[in-house]
Amino acid sequence: MGNPARCRAACSEKTMSTTLNWRGYTWVRAAAAWGLLLPPLMCSSCATRCGADPGTTGSAIPAASNPSQDGSATVDASAERASDGCPDGMARVEGGKLRARRKVPWVIKTMCVDRTEVTVQSYAACVVQGVCQKPDSRESGGGGACNWGVLGRELHPVNCIDKNSAETYCQQRGARLPNFNEWRWVADGGDTANSYPWGNAPPSDHACWSGVAKRSGTCPVGAFPKGDSAQGIHDLSGNVDEWTTTEFFVTPGDFLLLGGSWSDQDPNALKTIAAEHDTPDGRYETYGFRCIKVMSPPAPRPSESSEGCPENMLVVEGGKLRARGNVPVDIRTMCVDRFEVTVESYADCVKKGACQEPKTGGACNWGVSGRAWHPINCVGLDSAQAYCADKNARLPAADEWEWVAGGRNAATLYPWGNYPPSLEVWWSGRVERSSTGEVGFFVDGDSPQGISDLSGNVSEWTSTPSSEGSGSFVVRGGSWESKLPDQLRNGTTDHQARESRHHAIGFRCVKDL
Repeated sequence: MGNPARCRAACSEKTMSTTLNWRGYTWVRAAAAWGLLLPPLMCSSCATRCGADPGTTGSAIPAASNPSQDGSATVDASAERASDGCPDGMARVEGGKLRARRKVPWVIKTMCVDRTEVTVQSYAACVVQGVCQKPDSRESGGGGACNWGVLGRELHPVNCIDKNSAETYCQQRGARLPNFNEWRWVADGGDTANSYPWGNAPPSDHACWSGVAKRSGTCPVGAFPKGDSAQGIHDLSGNVDEWTTTEFFVTPGDFLLLGGSWSDQDPNALKTIAAEHDTPDGRYETYGFRCIKVMSPPAPRPSESSEGCPENMLVVEGGKLRARGNVPVDIRTMCVDRFEVTVESYADCVKKGACQEPKTGGACNWGVSGRAWHPINCVGLDSAQAYCADKNARLPAADEWEWVAGGRNAATLYPWGNYPPSLEVWWSGRVERSSTGEVGFFVDGDSPQGISDLSGNVSEWTSTPSSEGSGSFVVRGGSWESKLPDQLRNGTTDHQARESRHHAIGFRCVKDL
């Protein structure tokens, strides 16, 4: 889609009007669903790149022999700080609960976060090792504000870099890109209502941006300490927009970039809720990144509520299910996973030796970078049961699943009510999908208890056989491949052989109380 917020000057009045008419309702719904601040006019026919000549260029890549001053100083970042357990150049950010319009808040894990955006010098060390690819430069046809190969830009953020290259860099450090919720938690300093990382004061001299003085390129990292977060993390607003792993559900294949950049003149573009989106191969002068490293979680602890459910499970009261007019089925009170089991959670089970690796390839999520918060898919029934057993839980029966999705007496057609899906779920009825999405981003599709993705994303295994001795089992909920609203209804049933490892099937666990 180009870089719409930067390229309005290249759009004709007709193009801008057409784009607004086409996407007007979508932007309103998207902003409401995620609390995002998105440009009101999006230009998909950007013909020019923004940015002017930043300085003198050199033919060689920047030297990588001297340690950088940024948050990812060396390619080998294994040295631990005794004080906070984070590698040198990273800051510890304590986890907590992020509400963000949810009935039940997100649980954010404690993590180590790069103190600065990754610099040219640090990225160069990865290139020298043969792990990372060179970003765009002026010589290679990149924009005039690309930093690669420009003398004196060693401690500027590496820019003109695509999402895949950013992920490769983070992975070789044992880290990864943040998702939307993690980035926002870091920038907001927790579950706060601040507009900017430093508070609510307008940017002024808090960031590298063009609102006070027009800039032709990036600034050295950490040059605006007044804009630091409470943890001392630099440039979360301005300098470069930062890649995340979160796909923008309105435009399949586009990913969110957060934080604003040096070219922004509107203070709203630097707010922590402001977002851009682009395809993963986008390489603009305003794009950069930083890495995070999620810290090993402590031993499981009970929920802070009195309900007795483990963290990230919610209580669902029992009752009698009369969904199909048959003899009522008694449903016990239980704890239910808020989210479909993620790749990250399943990987922990594999590392312990309690779970088998899923199938790979195609639309399977296992082994695909940036999918840590996607639901695990391509797993058979036995693997799903093994995971739940390792958590002292189990798969739900088909009747239990329907009870959870429909509320008491399965009174609604969908988890959110009786009206057909639109932007409430990750499905292909409105926008064609090619894979799963990150769990839990569709607030309007949550059940009354706050349980996410009961419709769409992946269909979910149950423990109920399709029939006596058939070898197949009931799956519920519809998936990212679903195109018809009826496929997402609470009572819709599908069947799969227990050994099936389909890319549209995952699972969640329940625990008896």
